Amino acid sequence: MFLIQDAFRKYSEIDKEVDAILELNLPFQTFGILPFTSIVTGLDTIPKYVIIRGGTKVLDIITNDTITGDFDKQIFKEGLFYNPTTFDQAYYQKLDLPLLNKNAYIHNMRDIIDVKFEQAFVKPSNDRKSFNALFVDNQTIREALELTQYQANYLEQTCLLTTEIVEINRECRFYIVNQQVITGSHYRIDNQTKHLPIQEKDIMWQVANEYCKLFQPHDVFVMDIAETPIGFKIVEYNCLNASGLYAADVKKLFLKLIDYKENI
Repeated sequence: MFLIQDAFRKYSEIDKEVDAILELNLPFQTFGILPFTSIVTGLDTIPKYVIIRGGTKVLDIITNDTITGDFDKQIFKEGLFYNPTTFDQAYYQKLDLPLLNKNAYIHNMRDIIDVKFEQAFVKPSNDRKSFNALFVDNQTIREALELTQYQANYLEQTCLLTTEIVEINRECRFYIVNQQVITGSHYRIDNQTKHLPIQEKDIMWQVANEYCKLFQPHDVFVMDIAETPIGFKIVEYNCLNASGLYAADVKKLFLKLIDYKENI
């Protein structure tokens, strides 16, 4: 059964999920998380396995082991394809991977928040998105941060910092199950947001099928790849449960996730 978080998320994302589920005639329930708490609402009994689609708040309450609600917590936890260690770039930065920011440094945000940079790129090292990725231009990170959205705990995060800015032609997201690309989507082309399907014959799809075998933060994950003048580079790995679906084939993906859960 799919569990869909139906509050504090983009309605367009929820619509994609529910439309696919209804067309496939699959069972689902919706749930919520009370603001500023770890209390999950709307769930009573849940079946032997679930697949969760929600926001990064779900990852936080599982990681911090603070989840509260009247249901089987273990089954809920097992509905996430997530390991907070392996999805953190502070971990996989040490591996020999074709990363876009391979030479970046990992810092505690508190240590560099008031440092001024002529030009730099900063993002959280983990995938729980406590703040948006920042381009710092002749300012401190704090000044750049105040122009965007961030969570109250941003100072407690580790972050990736690089002053080597790489030109990117296009970026694509690929959805991986058991070292195989199931579907994918463009999400940025020529520095503009564009959610367009990507075909299997596209060279980037072929690259993704190779790159997804180099490292797996989980059997199920999302991998973002950039096409640059210096080759194809892995931008980051993300947890599929909380990743945007863009123009992916959602029905194909959901059927594969069910097959995965029924055969592990």
